[in-house]
Amino acid sequence: MIKGTFLCWENGAGEPAANIRRAVFEQELGWSREENEDGLDEFAMHAIVYDGNEIAGAGRVAYLDGKYEIARICVLPQYRRKQYADFLLRMMCDRVFCVGAQTVWFTLPMRCKGLAENVGFEAAGEIETRHGEAYQPMKLEVSKFHMQCGHAYCPAAAPTPQDVH
Repeated sequence: MIKGTFLCWENGAGEPAANIRRAVFEQELGWSREENEDGLDEFAMHAIVYDGNEIAGAGRVAYLDGKYEIARICVLPQYRRKQYADFLLRMMCDRVFCVGAQTVWFTLPMRCKGLAENVGFEAAGEIETRHGEAYQPMKLEVSKFHMQCGHAYCPAAAPTPQDVH
């Protein structure tokens, strides 16, 4: 069974998220510890996805410089090709839009751009080089958030208590 949850760094997300990121970003992709640990974790909400009782992946969303930014989505190799990165991305977008944001940002490697496009993100800025790889800044407007069913996300269309009989 797949389960997703949000945790703050000091309330349980720290160790599992750090372990997954070390395995993926440092050991697999060759980032340095300094590149991986950028000092923003304490200020972010961390999304964790479980496959049964095992932690399969993580990501974070933070409010930085007046905008919400998603970052550090990673899934352990044995859990890839199961749509867990898509699940994490949608979880974080939904959380941001539920607090009233109209836009969320995500800068990711060009080779992963399709992940963000499937959710409704669009290129928004110049390609940057990070960690020796091309990265594309992307943004998602609430009106373009594609739900898994293919419909746009519309918080205003959610039923209110008086609509439920």
